[in-house]
Amino acid sequence: MLSTRLVTNFDQIRSNWNILLNQTELNAIFFSVLWQETWWNHFGSKKAINIIEAFQGDDVVGIAPLMIEKSVLTFISSTDLVDYGNFIIRDNNREAYLSIWESMLDLEWDRCELWSLPANSPILEIYPKLAENYGFRVEVIKEDVVPRLQLPKTWDDYLDNLSKKKRHEIRRKIRKLESFGKVEFRELKESKLVKKEMDSFFDLHKSSSVEKSQFLNNKRRRFIEEVSVKFAENKMLNLSFLDIDSNTVAACLGFETRDSYFLYNSGYDPEFSDLSVGIVATLYAIKNAIIRQNKIFDFLRGGEFYKYQLGAEDQYIFRLNISRL
Repeated sequence: MLSTRLVTNFDQIRSNWNILLNQTELNAIFFSVLWQETWWNHFGSKKAINIIEAFQGDDVVGIAPLMIEKSVLTFISSTDLVDYGNFIIRDNNREAYLSIWESMLDLEWDRCELWSLPANSPILEIYPKLAENYGFRVEVIKEDVVPRLQLPKTWDDYLDNLSKKKRHEIRRKIRKLESFGKVEFRELKESKLVKKEMDSFFDLHKSSSVEKSQFLNNKRRRFIEEVSVKFAENKMLNLSFLDIDSNTVAACLGFETRDSYFLYNSGYDPEFSDLSVGIVATLYAIKNAIIRQNKIFDFLRGGEFYKYQLGAEDQYIFRLNISRL
């Protein structure tokens, strides 16, 4: 069994976290200490950090970013703002998962909810059996879809990989928009520019649907703005806008890590919906991701129809519920 320690604030673990994450294949932004600490600063009141760190000798081989709220042990962050949850384990070290489990048992919780687990997470293989051996009640639920595109090397290859119908529709939408007026697709990456244009993004986001407008309350807005600027400072943000005749009509908020682009949120002006400006903006984002040699375009949580129009295929995330009661 490996040794473990319980960490109750980010200052104790920030350096080890960054080193370990770079030694794993996890590339989603949500696993970074930058994301989770920013979330904690906005939403962590009345919750307790219970991060478990696993060591092999002096080397950190695993981190379980956990918190407890009202006797529920769960990941730091929340499903309204985060699309993946997981432990950070080097080489999927099974001993690290087992040691972390033993440490979890020492914590004060009645229920453990590990949500948004990718289908290939070893947690889904290891923990249900361990929990059942203790007589705990176990539930594994298919939580949601996370449509994803495997990006080819060129834009032409992307179009060729689509069905004839989808390819025709995409070309038609782009031609229609570009014949309407002068089209410009702007990508902002510098933190000062991102901060300056976040209000424009939020306006488009809120105007595109009632659901998005209701989602974007003041607390979420402040968090999204801060985390976006911080990721821009670390060269991992891409805020893009689609303009027609100098009118900004659509936007995409994306994060880029390693070889993947994550479309975190988007918005458009409904007055231009007949031009499919939201879809075309996403197409331009896909095209530029291909140019930058990204291999994955991740649409993140939700099975919205437009994602499949653009060729995405479903991946799944799961929730593991463990009850001691």
